[in-house]
Amino acid sequence: MELDAVTLFHLMRIASEAATTVNSEDGVIPHEVIEDAARAWIAEQDG
Repeated sequence: MELDAVTLFHLMRIASEAATTVNSEDGVIPHEVIEDAARAWIAEQDG
């Protein structure tokens, strides 16, 4: 995986979505939200 501008954009989007989820839902565990989002993105990259 190459860390270019497009990849950084996608990672920032994932972080933003995770922050929104953490801030809008009660009882979520922040690191689990981030891990789930990252895991989904990595799986998407693997094809």
